[in-house]
Amino acid sequence: MPLASAVYQRVRGQPVLAALLESVPMRVRLYDGRPQMLPFRLWRLAHIWKARPELRAESEAALAAYCGGDVVDIGAFEGWYSVLLGSKSRPGDTLLSIEPDAAAFPELQATLAAAARAFSGRTFQPVQLPAGNGHPVVPSRPPGGHPQFAAAAEGDGTSTIAVDDRPPGVHPADVEELLQRNGYTVRVLEESDVDVRQLWTARE
Repeated sequence: MPLASAVYQRVRGQPVLAALLESVPMRVRLYDGRPQMLPFRLWRLAHIWKARPELRAESEAALAAYCGGDVVDIGAFEGWYSVLLGSKSRPGDTLLSIEPDAAAFPELQATLAAAARAFSGRTFQPVQLPAGNGHPVVPSRPPGGHPQFAAAAEGDGTSTIAVDDRPPGVHPADVEELLQRNGYTVRVLEESDVDVRQLWTARE
């Protein structure tokens, strides 16, 4: 629906008008393919991800592998995966979205608030926490894209918390070995100069 997206681009800088538009119910198809009425904010996210083939393929792979349970989304940006997986989650599940970028975090908070209203009984929790390798980073914002983070010069940037180091004495390779030993296989969804996106699923 190009018209709705065009209207949003014109009013997103006007908080009152943007809030009104974001609350308008729209027809959305999520995990089960059935249409449901969700706020425009959630429709817009779904529209963006479905419109780009590489993002759609990534979403479908993650959704197919998810059978309910708690979720941690690192680098959540506006919170698409909490919306997508939230639609397949179960009451009592917690969906934790980590986004350190100060410019993106208010959008994430608004998305999760809308998701909490749409999928009752779940906990949608935003966290403004830089996750990385423990070294400081600085953000960059490419036009129309997800914020990116790069190593900061000495004395600059924001320190990150190494998620891999949170379990004391456990190395990422240990986790991978544990998954493989328990019948999980890995598929690389995307690999670039700055990251590797993997999907671990149980062998059938």
